[in-house]
Amino acid sequence: MRSDVRHGSERHREASDPPWGRQPRCLHTETSPAGDVILSRRTYAPKVQLSPLYPPRGRRQASGIAAACTRCRGVSPPALRLPRAKNGVPLPVRMENDVLRIEALATGYGRGRRRRVVSAGLTGVLPRGSVTCLVGVNGAGKSTLLRTLAGLQRPLDGRVAWLGRDMGSYTPRRLARTVSVVLTGRPEAGWTTAAEAVATGRMPYTPMLGRMAPADREAVTRSLAAVGAQGLAGRRLASLSDGECQRVMIARALAQDTPAILLDEPAAFLDLPAKAELMGLVRRLAREGGKTLLLSTHDVEWALRCADYLWLLSPGALLTGTPRALAADGSIGRLFAAPGLTFDADALRFAYA
Repeated sequence: MRSDVRHGSERHREASDPPWGRQPRCLHTETSPAGDVILSRRTYAPKVQLSPLYPPRGRRQASGIAAACTRCRGVSPPALRLPRAKNGVPLPVRMENDVLRIEALATGYGRGRRRRVVSAGLTGVLPRGSVTCLVGVNGAGKSTLLRTLAGLQRPLDGRVAWLGRDMGSYTPRRLARTVSVVLTGRPEAGWTTAAEAVATGRMPYTPMLGRMAPADREAVTRSLAAVGAQGLAGRRLASLSDGECQRVMIARALAQDTPAILLDEPAAFLDLPAKAELMGLVRRLAREGGKTLLLSTHDVEWALRCADYLWLLSPGALLTGTPRALAADGSIGRLFAAPGLTFDADALRFAYA
């Protein structure tokens, strides 16, 4: 059976699936005469031309588009509900380029009387395909913020939204397919091989028993190659150096295949050549892989050369911007002010008296 489906002004034919069963959901963008971007949901309907603004309804019309659609094959965007006015016409929806958005976020530990706030009033965004470095003085709450964004602990207040959707509405599996995290420290399972450790990144995509498909094994091999760790695949984690173990953990995050990656102190305990290699890796992941990376570090000068954007975390606020902009307005110099220490905003370097 063949069906004609119209995507805006473009019309193409595709093989239609049977009218029973739920098909993959598909969202295509349309532009209204006013210039607003509208998310248009398509539905299965044999031999019917679908209007971009009025998707047909009915039990025989399963939500989604036929899997043979050449524009949607292999794409599974998160399900979005179109806002509608009273007359049923979809309202314009602005397409956001921010992978992460936080608003008035408060992080900390405990509840009720035992509640301890580490940082509060945090607001910022992570643009898609960028490298953002989180820097701050000791005790500012960098690791706590990353753990909160990863869903490892609950926010005390405010909002965390991944891909325009509140994090509280995510299931654990869905969140694991959205953001991956590399924490500080070596994994305790030192007897595990590097390949086995990277394979755990495929758990959000495997069935209950964890049986890996050929595509999962290919993802593991590809992730090890991306970080230059093919030669470490058969070695135990306990036998790896700190730099080698860090590369394996980043490969695990790549195997998880998420649009965003959080890294807590990835440059800690690394020598200068390893830091330079890590800088090239994170830039390559953002530029070529389209990943969005947020990493915390105490090496401010390394962050200034590596990052597209900076998050300056202080006990009372979160300042965001490009390294040049935050250096020019004096934010970096004020945050790290200390006797005998000066910051050169032009050279992006600290000088010791």
